[in-house]
Amino acid sequence: MTLRRDKSHRLGTDHVLVSFIGEMQSLDKSNEEIVEAVIEYCDPDSLWAWKELRQNSQHFLDGADETKTSG
Repeated sequence: MTLRRDKSHRLGTDHVLVSFIGEMQSLDKSNEEIVEAVIEYCDPDSLWAWKELRQNSQHFLDGADETKTSG
């Protein structure tokens, strides 16, 4: 049985990512920190956009929580 090139590439990528995530978790890193580390390595220019999006999302969720408790 031969694997198609794209499938073997995907399996290799999955293996590397699972190993990286496991190592980061063993260092007590949160999922947010892991995502930021990957973004910073792959596309450092977009890290600020990710952080801003996360911050805006958190403000939105905080506002929704306040509405539920006050209503």
